[in-house]
Amino acid sequence: SSVADNLGRQVAEDQAEGSISWRIWATYFLSGGNILMLLFTFFMLLFSQAIVSGSDYFVTYWTRQEELRLVNEFAVHTSTVDFLYTYGGIIICVVMFTIFRGYLFFNICMKASRNLHDRMFARILTAPMRFFDTNPSGRILNRFSKDMGAIDELLPKAMIEAIQILLVMTGILTMITIVNPLLLIPLFGAVVLYALALKLYLRPIQDLKRLEGITRSPVFSHISATLSGLSTIRSSGVQEKIREEFDDLQNVHSAVWQLTMASNAALGLWLDCISTAFVACVTFSFIVLHQDTFSANVGLAISQALILTGMVQYGIRQTTESIQQMTAVERVVQYTEITPETDPPKVPPGDWPWKGQLQFHNMSLRYERDAPPVLKHLELIIEPTWKVGIVGRTGAGKSSLIGALFRLARIEGRIMIDGIDTG
Repeated sequence: SSVADNLGRQVAEDQAEGSISWRIWATYFLSGGNILMLLFTFFMLLFSQAIVSGSDYFVTYWTRQEELRLVNEFAVHTSTVDFLYTYGGIIICVVMFTIFRGYLFFNICMKASRNLHDRMFARILTAPMRFFDTNPSGRILNRFSKDMGAIDELLPKAMIEAIQILLVMTGILTMITIVNPLLLIPLFGAVVLYALALKLYLRPIQDLKRLEGITRSPVFSHISATLSGLSTIRSSGVQEKIREEFDDLQNVHSAVWQLTMASNAALGLWLDCISTAFVACVTFSFIVLHQDTFSANVGLAISQALILTGMVQYGIRQTTESIQQMTAVERVVQYTEITPETDPPKVPPGDWPWKGQLQFHNMSLRYERDAPPVLKHLELIIEPTWKVGIVGRTGAGKSSLIGALFRLARIEGRIMIDGIDTG
């Protein structure tokens, strides 16, 4: 009957709505480092990208100087060997700073993951018993397995790739606009179309990702319950029914997962269309303005635009992947904010209880603060060595009375054992 009572008291899992709040992002990053560390990492990300973009621009400058050298050997005072040494030094700086920025970022992500896990675990250990009555084991296991796995493995990779691609795209677009300022017009149109596509995409995908996490919890709970009652299932011969129940739960989860994958594919298609249109604008603009532009600049702009075409879709998909995986952080943060039990009470003497006298003084028990009491105003004294049997129908409060003795629910009044309040 206690199992039935617990199942009856379980509530539906909470699902957040709307966009991921900035509080979740701030909680995640501040869990991995202080403000100074975050600002230093942000500066290193910008500085390393400036060196990367500078290396591309240096190649263009070098090509232009070599063209001038062919026309007039004495027009360029820097030798080709010096250009090679300079470019080699820039490449070494690119490698060093790129590795360093990756190390800084992943170090922050690792600390954030570990700290969030420790906070959630600490709150679970101090959670009131009501929390475990209303939340099945599969729901808790889902937070510690799938959600923490996403925070450990998927989220850092998606975020660093999104940040790197965003920085590279910024450098590419900057160089394209320097070469041909008129490209700001199609660039602005492409940015507007990207923003519209993302706005349409992010609205459903975040709720789908939350729903995917929620529909996964019953699968874990079903497996856990099946393993616990395996002997009963086999003796009753209901293996097929249990299998059908699992298939139904798995089908619901698979349906949500399929919608998520289909949404990602649709986003990729539309981003490709927008990127292809932008490359066409870049190419035809140089056909129109062919007399006023260096050939090296044309090659740089078109090559960068082609890189941009393949990069935009992947970059935006990684950005949306980061936002999707942040729902795992959102779910973990929910468990880091569980209201703990009251402060630890004083520890009674080591040899207590001495006799075993049990006293209930106006004791009432309720499972929720605003719910009606399950046990009402009990006045009872059980003397030492007495053996007392408690009888009643299912739901009469037998298991609740045992739970009251162990303070597993909210108690009003007092329960005394040998004169010491169990609270």
